[in-house]
Amino acid sequence: MYHMPTTENDLASGGSIHLALQTMFYKLQFGKNSVGTTELTKSFRWNTHEYSFMQRDAQELNRVLCEKLEDEMKGTVVEGTTQQLFEGHYRNYIECINYVEVERLEGDNKYHDDQQHGLQDAMKGVLFIDFPPVLQLQLNRYEYDFTRDTMVKINDRYEFPLQLDLDREDGKYLSPDADRSVRNLYTLHGVLVHSGRVHAGHYCAFIRSTLSEQWFKFDDEREQYGGETKYSNAYMLVYTRESDRDEIIANVDEKDIEEAEEHKKKEEAEAHLYTVIKVAQNEDLLKQIGRDIYFDFVDRKKVRSFLFGVPVKFQRFWLWAKRLNHTYRPNRPLTLQEETQSVEQLRKVSIKASRNTELDLFFEVEIGPELHPIPPPCYKTKEDILLFFKLYDAEKEEIWYVGKLIVKDSGKPLEILKKINEMAGFSPDEEIKLYEEIKFEPAFMCMHIEKKLTFLASELGDGDIICFQKLASADSMTLYRYPDVPSFLKYVHNLQAVHVHFRSLEKSMEDDLCLKLSKVLTYDDVSERVARYLGLDDPTKIRLTCHDCSLQQPKPQAIIFLIVQQNRLKSTQALIHYNRTSDILYYEVLVIPLPELQNLKTLKVGFCHSTKNKTVLHSIRLPKQSIVGDLLNVLKTKVELSHPDAELRLLNFFCHKIDRIFPLNEKIMHIKYPRGGEELGPRYRLIHVYHFIKDGYRVNNFGEPFILVIHEGETLDAVKLRIQKKLQVPDEEFAKWITEDSDIMSRCFEKRDHYFGARGKYLGLEHSNSSPKRAFAASKTLELG
Repeated sequence: MYHMPTTENDLASGGSIHLALQTMFYKLQFGKNSVGTTELTKSFRWNTHEYSFMQRDAQELNRVLCEKLEDEMKGTVVEGTTQQLFEGHYRNYIECINYVEVERLEGDNKYHDDQQHGLQDAMKGVLFIDFPPVLQLQLNRYEYDFTRDTMVKINDRYEFPLQLDLDREDGKYLSPDADRSVRNLYTLHGVLVHSGRVHAGHYCAFIRSTLSEQWFKFDDEREQYGGETKYSNAYMLVYTRESDRDEIIANVDEKDIEEAEEHKKKEEAEAHLYTVIKVAQNEDLLKQIGRDIYFDFVDRKKVRSFLFGVPVKFQRFWLWAKRLNHTYRPNRPLTLQEETQSVEQLRKVSIKASRNTELDLFFEVEIGPELHPIPPPCYKTKEDILLFFKLYDAEKEEIWYVGKLIVKDSGKPLEILKKINEMAGFSPDEEIKLYEEIKFEPAFMCMHIEKKLTFLASELGDGDIICFQKLASADSMTLYRYPDVPSFLKYVHNLQAVHVHFRSLEKSMEDDLCLKLSKVLTYDDVSERVARYLGLDDPTKIRLTCHDCSLQQPKPQAIIFLIVQQNRLKSTQALIHYNRTSDILYYEVLVIPLPELQNLKTLKVGFCHSTKNKTVLHSIRLPKQSIVGDLLNVLKTKVELSHPDAELRLLNFFCHKIDRIFPLNEKIMHIKYPRGGEELGPRYRLIHVYHFIKDGYRVNNFGEPFILVIHEGETLDAVKLRIQKKLQVPDEEFAKWITEDSDIMSRCFEKRDHYFGARGKYLGLEHSNSSPKRAFAASKTLELG
């Protein structure tokens, strides 16, 4: 494993399975703590809800993992290792039905000779040409139970040897052309244990990882008292051939670890010895504001070097701080004491203020009249404020950084207008208007500054930004698109685009298209862009659904179009899920326009014919003000009735039980629990009949329940005959159905004024489930990477 090469792309993406295995094995061997498997499952691309929380089969994972590793080994020095370790060969012959026992094929089970002799008694089996160095034996713990009509787990005791000799009895398992010089004596190396049932349970493993007799148990479950009895059984055995053990179970030392993995481990171990320092200065602000960024000051990712050539006596460094409104501003200069501290001590101070693991500093340099640095003031008082200034040109629609000033908080903007004009290159008497840039996310905020108020009264402090422009005339307010600072910054804020990945709701794991959208686009705008990409003429046939960031899947309900129209939902609002922002939206193409569809209600109704034990699903779409009677009238046109005057009932099933019977006058959008039983008369009972099967102490309902009218004095035998006739069950099959004996049925089912729901008494029919089994999650194809 350690001989498989890793690249920088593997380290960066985290998607390499062999790298994840290298890391896990390294930590298991050289670490002192337990090792998690999160990074390994991430390399499987199992970070989605579907794969992370569903039961999977360990044998299937073992097979798929070996196939994936075999692919990753191609073109490397370890190519072919999988085949060398696990691959053997065998030859089929007609002798016995399984690998160790012999079964005679006779009577109806005779072997058919393709020649002229027809059916003949025969024996079939398998002989092995060679065995692999590592033998993986999968014990057949599951079998089909014809009584329950389902797969069941076999919990019988099975003893397996510590040593397995496959050469015994003169090599009876070997084919005549097998190499008899190879000694096929195997020693037990690992046991995979399963506890639980067929479709649910827990795995653990016992492994002897070295040549010693010491075994290790790998288990991520803690013992808890109580609950049902758990049956733990050996599920898979791993044997290694004695003659190959020294090579297979070789001791791994540091020199066997891949250089890239060792380098990565060293970096992680020594990370605390280093600190990344990023220093921004005036030149960075001049280069970036108005070009790369408009809000705040600087993109710290683009700050590469701080070799400035400025003598120490002219330097002053400021710490940055992340404010409550999510802006990032210079907060205060380093104190004299802090300037003598180590970089690590400064980083700890910086983390408290900026909540960033790196050490971020702002480099302040004062420039004198002759454009040479001058020493900054020896000490900054509490009354001193560092302000930054941006200039806006309404005609050019541009904003850029022009400089900074230190002022007294008791001073007024009116007193520094000449200095501001000087920074902008204006005449000293130019009239200007001042604004404070307060924040930009999630909502933009910019406020006018009153020149005659003190900086303290205007709540201005260190790191605040003042945007200014020439005083606009009344004519220019209509001449320019964005005549003042707030309108321009709002425009820029909304212009910032987000890249949204659109996925079809039917294929929710695959990106179909990626669109660059403005933050102010409405639902209609977004659906129009998607429709244009898909080649649809009517964008109202596009329905959008938000992404659930927690479950990594579509939300269960689509965006409600009527609410969108009333509130003019913006595209970015649809990307927010519980304060977490996503870049995924799901779309579906509708048959009818969305405004029309949302005035309708779509119901999926299963129709069960009175004489057929099969339910057919129908999708019916009606106006929301329709009643249950309307629904049943539409359904009558879609199904085959036993007779023209047959009446239909609308039932709600829950866990294969009848939960509700809906009255005909109930609106389909406001269905409540109904009253029932009044129309039957005093001599009749309306009972529920369910299908069930026992699994140990459990009672599992299945199939489609139904309702049955019984009359006073009717016996169980009479009811059973009616049920058999209704379900059209043959006599031979119905004889296997189990019902408790009772003379008079109506005594068991009291007549009630109100419908009693799924928790009331019901008649149960115990028999095997012959309906098609649903696909369990574990039966889905397992994929890695």
